[in-house]
Amino acid sequence: MANNPAMTSPDTLALNVTPRRDTLALNVTPRRDSERRLAPRFPIHGPVAVRFPGSETAAFLSAIFDISLNGALLSVESANELQLAELKTGAAIEVELSLHGVPHVLARATIAHVHGDRFGVEFSDMETRDFDVFAGLVLMLEQRNRINLIDAS
Repeated sequence: MANNPAMTSPDTLALNVTPRRDTLALNVTPRRDSERRLAPRFPIHGPVAVRFPGSETAAFLSAIFDISLNGALLSVESANELQLAELKTGAAIEVELSLHGVPHVLARATIAHVHGDRFGVEFSDMETRDFDVFAGLVLMLEQRNRINLIDAS
């Protein structure tokens, strides 16, 4: 498994794209916790499967609200009591994304926070192929966000 520096470095975007932090900052809706963000988040909606590696608990369905190169905000859609009990800050999970017609992407992640039925995850590792697909999706969302801002002005 490749541990990709673009997933943890605030100075790197996917696929060796030179970041334009001033431009990206203009495209992000200010959030109360934005000073903690290493990369801008983009709104996106769709189903996500979440698993606890090494656990006998089956995968459960979640929904995604926003995404960045470093993490995502998810909500529990269908989970049993055992799954909910394991949903704690610091827990290791696997997230399977299948969004916008792109091939599915499997990412290892850590739960960064849990608030009710929503939880934030920080991605920690992806296979190279998965990261390439994932980074392409985030880049597409960034470009769409830029176009929407231009159209709105």
